[in-house]
Amino acid sequence: MKHLFFIAVAPDEELTAEIRKINKDFAERFDSEKALKSFPHITLVPPFSVKEEDEAALKEHFESIELTVQPFEQRLKDYGCFERKNPTIFIRPENTEELQQLHKEVAVKMDKEINENFHPHLTVAFRDLTKENFAEAWKEYQDKEFTASFTVDRVGLYRHDGKQWELFAPKALR
Repeated sequence: MKHLFFIAVAPDEELTAEIRKINKDFAERFDSEKALKSFPHITLVPPFSVKEEDEAALKEHFESIELTVQPFEQRLKDYGCFERKNPTIFIRPENTEELQQLHKEVAVKMDKEINENFHPHLTVAFRDLTKENFAEAWKEYQDKEFTASFTVDRVGLYRHDGKQWELFAPKALR
């Protein structure tokens, strides 16, 4: 059996609760509930699958990697979107040198491909957001202001248990 994993940074509990309210607004007013099944995060390495018998080695490898990026303040500012087959609305993280470096370091040290088009985002509505509801929601959210920040002092390796994502292993930044 295989499980899906991905690597991300997540905001603190207080900011997570605030973002959850936004997810709930999209679920209630724009019929987009999928984002409620995940948790607020900025993906550094997208989902990849690992055989169950290789999970302990993956965890050990993740916990052993040395990262040079120091803890940093990640600012979030306003909203953005991807207009594609499945439209997505997200909160915009400031695309800082530290975030770019963290993405590259984690990808290289985990033997994953560096995404040269790394476009950090914190999703608030996606997958089940219809084109019609996207148009209505984006009309409202494109000019809506959002400002927050959180300290990135760890990276998480997350595993999907068949129903939800769970923290499999944390890695502190020093």
